[in-house]
Parts: sequence; C-alpha cells; structure tokens
Amino acid sequence: MTRPTYTNPSGPRTPQGGRPYGQQRDDEISDIVARIERCKNLVEISIEDIAKEDGIAEKLARNFRGGLKTTQLRKFFDSIVTNQENLKTKGWKSIESDFFMIRPNLAYAKGRKLIPDQFYRIVTLCLDRVSPDGSTEEQKKENYGRFVELLQALVAYSKYYESK
Repeated sequence: MTRPTYTNPSGPRTPQGGRPYGQQRDDEISDIVARIERCKNLVEISIEDIAKEDGIAEKLARNFRGGLKTTQLRKFFDSIVTNQENLKTKGWKSIESDFFMIRPNLAYAKGRKLIPDQFYRIVTLCLDRVSPDGSTEEQKKENYGRFVELLQALVAYSKYYESK
C-alpha cells in the first residue's frame, strides 16, 4: 500500500521570512559572504555575531548540513588548532607555511567533493582576512584567533545539526 503524497496548495513550504527554504539558504550564505568581504580584518566580525543563536556559525552549519561531514570538518579544524598553538608559542613565522597551505588543501578537498563549494568560498575569504597586506604580527594573531573561534562554533553547531 502506498501512502498518498501531500502537496501544499499554497506552493512550496517557506520559513517565517516567506522565501522557499532553498532560496533562504542561498540568501543566508550570500549575506555571510558579503559580510566577510566587507571586512579587512576578520576581528571586525564579533565573536557574538559568530556564536550567538542564529548567528554566522549556526547559519553555516544549517546550510552545510548533509554536504559537510563532521569528520571532514573536524580533521580540518584539528590542523587549524595545532597552528594556533604554535602561533601562540612560536610566532607567525612558525606557522606561515602551514597557513598558506590551508588553501591548496581546501582546494584538494573541494576537488574531491569532500567539502561544499560554499564552505571553500567562506574559508578562503576568512584566510584572506587573517593575513591582509600590511598587517602586523599581532593583527595576524588576533585574526587567526577569530578564524579558530568561527571554526570552533561551526564544528559545534554542525555536530548539533548532525544529530537532528
């Protein structure tokens, strides 16, 4: 026996904003990309805006659900945290080559379809804002710290949405 399918006579389901779910996701990602693009330094985005309920990290986790495996994100995040520890104790020069290798490693994962295109886009934008031209070592450390906080919040929200 087959179940009848329900078709909403008023059109596609929409969230409170009134746009279809897929369009809302695209709009959320576009808004986050635009927000990052407007910054010269990543610390211009507050940790509150990143970590709060329905903030940047939660929106990203919702949108990447199903397309970004927590294990892949965790693997990437672990190397970022290792860099941060070395940055704190040894300085920017000690992690500079590892930092610049993040982008090609991401490109490899994207090419193998292990990460969504939007994740690649957002992380590379963040990388550009960690070490902008003319920034001091202290600014790089602060920006890198904010990058780690963004990824940490994304990992947490991704795990939350993975279990739903």
